[in-house]
Amino acid sequence: MYLAGRIADPDAQRATISQMVILNVGLRVVAFALAGLLVSPALWLAVAILLPVAWAGVWAGHRAHTAEYLHPMAGHVFAALRDGILKPDVRRRYPLAAAADAHRDLEARRTSGQIVLLV
Repeated sequence: MYLAGRIADPDAQRATISQMVILNVGLRVVAFALAGLLVSPALWLAVAILLPVAWAGVWAGHRAHTAEYLHPMAGHVFAALRDGILKPDVRRRYPLAAAADAHRDLEARRTSGQIVLLV
């Protein structure tokens, strides 16, 4: 994502992306309202039912970014890699001295899949 390299603080990055999503959704709601698409009672019933589900997802997503959750999950991922359950799609390997080339290839979208820096 474009913001990933532009905002150093992960919390600020998540907050910025959240605000962008909220703005996007808000503008769509305004556009739908102006077009007369928000008059259906069935739509408002669906919103009433799904809004608590959306908030539960936001709550769970916020909790998933804690170290207490991420460290054990990282252990599971590394174990699955070690055991061959997960197989990353490594398309290119670069020596560490060519890290700048790897970054340029990623930015220019000259590679797909994962790339690896060899130490």
